[in-house]
Amino acid sequence: SQEREINEGEMFLRDWYGTLAELNLPPSGQQLISTLESAAPGDPFNIAFLTNFSEHHIMAISRSVDCVAQAGHEALREYCGMIVQMQTEDV
Repeated sequence: SQEREINEGEMFLRDWYGTLAELNLPPSGQQLISTLESAAPGDPFNIAFLTNFSEHHIMAISRSVDCVAQAGHEALREYCGMIVQMQTEDV
């Protein structure tokens, strides 16, 4: 689940670097929320949601593939590989 993914990532930050995650919604996320809030109910909302939902997963896959190739910790590479697999199944 995404909650488990977030918790594991936060654990890596805390254990390896002694820091906590500061989760901020990026402008693209704010724009997504705005788009969904302004969409008319029914088909317009459905189309907006489904279009943006797929883009969200594709972005997560892309970043996680980069992580698999570049991460310095084996556990982080495995974590990112799991995200790639789970997000690919969700698209």
